[in-house]
Amino acid sequence: MSVASTSSQMSEETTNPTKYSIISQIGKGGYSTVHLVLLANDAQDMVVLKKTELTAKAKADDLENEYKLHKSLMVNGGHENIIKIFEMNRGPKVYEFFLEYAREGPISSIFDNKGLPTTIARFYFRQLINGLKYIHDHGITHRDIKPTNLLLDKDDNLKICDFGLATSYRDADGKNIPVVGHTGTPPYAAPEVFSKDLVNGPATDVWSAGIVLVELLTGSRPWARASLKKCVQYSDWVNNITCLDERPWSLMDFNSYNFIRLILAPMATKRASIKSIMAHKCHDVGVRRGDLLDNMWYVSRPLGLGAYGQTYTARCKYSLFREDVIKIQKPSKDYNREILTGGKMSGIPGFPRFFGSFHFKEYMCIAMSHEGEPLATVLRRCAKEKMHSWNVATIGYRLFKLIHVLHENEIVHRDLHSSNVLVKQTEDGKLHLSIIDFGKASILSGNPFDPVDDYISAVLILFRLRNEDPLGILFERYLETKKTFRKNPVEYISAPENKWLGHLYQTLENQRNAKNGIKLTELLDAFRAVHPGLNDETPIYYSKKNWKLVIH
Repeated sequence: MSVASTSSQMSEETTNPTKYSIISQIGKGGYSTVHLVLLANDAQDMVVLKKTELTAKAKADDLENEYKLHKSLMVNGGHENIIKIFEMNRGPKVYEFFLEYAREGPISSIFDNKGLPTTIARFYFRQLINGLKYIHDHGITHRDIKPTNLLLDKDDNLKICDFGLATSYRDADGKNIPVVGHTGTPPYAAPEVFSKDLVNGPATDVWSAGIVLVELLTGSRPWARASLKKCVQYSDWVNNITCLDERPWSLMDFNSYNFIRLILAPMATKRASIKSIMAHKCHDVGVRRGDLLDNMWYVSRPLGLGAYGQTYTARCKYSLFREDVIKIQKPSKDYNREILTGGKMSGIPGFPRFFGSFHFKEYMCIAMSHEGEPLATVLRRCAKEKMHSWNVATIGYRLFKLIHVLHENEIVHRDLHSSNVLVKQTEDGKLHLSIIDFGKASILSGNPFDPVDDYISAVLILFRLRNEDPLGILFERYLETKKTFRKNPVEYISAPENKWLGHLYQTLENQRNAKNGIKLTELLDAFRAVHPGLNDETPIYYSKKNWKLVIH
């Protein structure tokens, strides 16, 4: 949407209000409702309308100030990490703000109670800090940074929104001045905010950003309130007796913990500044959006952490409509293993196509085709539902056939789990499965690795699809869990309708013990018993929810 074209057709005068039609309500607060609307202009722009009713607590002067401060950040097109505000309608009882539409909604919608991979958490945190720097450079402090005020657009750009508590921290001469504390949301507010003293506005924003980083990394807030008297967890933090074996600290690496120590310094004067955060090594995720790698690929966004590297989506400059993946890692034997084994499978259906390898700074990079999103991500989206047995059988059937192809090429994967199985909707509307990440793979010839383990890992993935969790299995990759389960798998299946998975597991163990190799036909027949007529063309049934894939 063009800001210029939208702004030119909007009027902030009450006598000539902007006209629109409401599509749907997408949010509601204490005094406001938020709608997705279509403007009655030539372009028919889709924007967000925030309607606020005037009350004793939602005063016209406050709304005028919010609009003024937010609008001042739109000079020269604004900033990519600040939600755009276009115009305002004034009414005797209601104020209407017209804002940029960030389709993916609050950042809190993308992480669960275990948080995000470190690379992705830092990626979003870096955008938050970039946005705060822009706000502070304009003499404004936000004073209510929290996940619900951080939105994501369709391209994974983080957007800071809601300037209802924002204020200027510079006087008419441009000198920094303290601001009134006692604002914001308690779990994200700096300790000095709870005093009656004036505070350093930017330092309170830094603190709030630090709490957001903890939540991005772990899925949890560290405390309910930064108060020595009212919160034991915060008191432990101040006295440096925080237990690193307890949540949320146990869910982050030590470098991240030390980084957060600098940001969440109780004394504002000792707290990390925006400048020092941007210079810190933990703030650097290696590459940045728009970087041109090997004079070939423009970096788009991070995908996450693999076994031995970080992965990013990228667009080839000779084919910008094609999205590829770049895996970046330090030189190692594992890198050479991935080149050898993954390269051997390149071009075979069900495996990524390798486009080449190259150096970037001190890193080695592999360019490959983008095969979709991890099955693990789809699972989290459908966590409360059991996937239908027909779909589970179809996915298992396809996985087993892919594993068979892998073994026919004398490669054993050795790290098959739901994050290394990708799902992609093809042009004909069908779902396509791929196996990725050959960082632990090995050539079978002359090596003592048992290929049956790849099939066993696939069965454990199927257990998760049916919400079965025998022996508390949470991660399919742990060999010790597999060994314990091998003795009598059917016994540990809770639901009768899932017993077939236990029998399938037992069949694999029997084939292992017989030492006559894998009999694929016998294994595929187990899937056909659940889904009669199952073959290579049988579809996986799915739908879309908020533009995202859901497998039923």
